[in-house]
Amino acid sequence: MSTPLISFRGAGKRLAGRTILQNLDLAIHQGEALVVIGENGVGKSTLLKMIGGLSTLSEGKREVHRRDPEPKIGYVPDRFPKVRFTGYEYLCFMGLIRGIPKDALERRIEELLRIFKLDREASRRPIRQYSKGMIQKINLMQSIIEPPDILLLDEPLSGLDLQTQEELSRI
Repeated sequence: MSTPLISFRGAGKRLAGRTILQNLDLAIHQGEALVVIGENGVGKSTLLKMIGGLSTLSEGKREVHRRDPEPKIGYVPDRFPKVRFTGYEYLCFMGLIRGIPKDALERRIEELLRIFKLDREASRRPIRQYSKGMIQKINLMQSIIEPPDILLLDEPLSGLDLQTQEELSRI
């Protein structure tokens, strides 16, 4: 088997004195799909944050095996942050902090708006005026604005209509 992109050995996480995850051994390889299922509160979101490097481990080790270039990680959190941007501004901001050149970024945003069937006019409105489904589309678009090596989706279908769910599955 190939070298994993990221692996965990004996990993664990405690929050507020409570053990969330313990003794986790996991390897994530290029091209794999991994689905994490379980009841509310068992640590699914925590695991995704640990994979993405957004949460530190309380014990064990997280290793990134590819350093040049490091794996690009796209992340869709289960809750979209409260921001005062329009959808377009938010996507521009997320692309610019990833180092995408402005011309390429504008083309990519237009492509994503088409794919997710969010019209240009709607993308220029403040996100706080969006429906839950529109917010989730922006959330998904920011995660793939730069094609990721690892895509972490936390509750990705929440608020999406059936047609968009099918499109997301195709993507």
